Amino acid sequence: MLNVVLVTTFWTKVASEIGVKREANLKRTFWNEMLASGCETARFDGGLDSAWDIVNPLLSKESTQDHLSKQLVDDRKPFNLTDAAIALKEALSRFAKFFFKLVQRWGRQRGQGTVLEAEDLTQQIPGSLRLPVEHVKPVDEKAAPDPAF
Repeated sequence: MLNVVLVTTFWTKVASEIGVKREANLKRTFWNEMLASGCETARFDGGLDSAWDIVNPLLSKESTQDHLSKQLVDDRKPFNLTDAAIALKEALSRFAKFFFKLVQRWGRQRGQGTVLEAEDLTQQIPGSLRLPVEHVKPVDEKAAPDPAF
């Protein structure tokens, strides 16, 4: 995610210390994995200079399409070994973990066993996207995003 910038706004609308606390919370919780994957952060203050300070560094970076083409053609990598495929696999894995967490919550609410339900639902996912239940690690319920989000 080297071409992704997570931008905070409304810096002129809130007290600086509140904005800093909110930004730290975003970095610690919602943005943690994205930052670990190479995303950058920036603050937009509403001005033109601020906008260009965010956009200009992106213009000098290699596009993801060029990077993928280079890996496939020049480096002769199979698709599954490209950075794009690895990132996609990681994203799908995170989605699967979140999905199974929802299934577990649903099962607890209904008073039923959840592993069987997760396995049943796994069978409905196309084979190429299937992630066996035994590969899904338990998710810390406090750290899991709100399903309504």
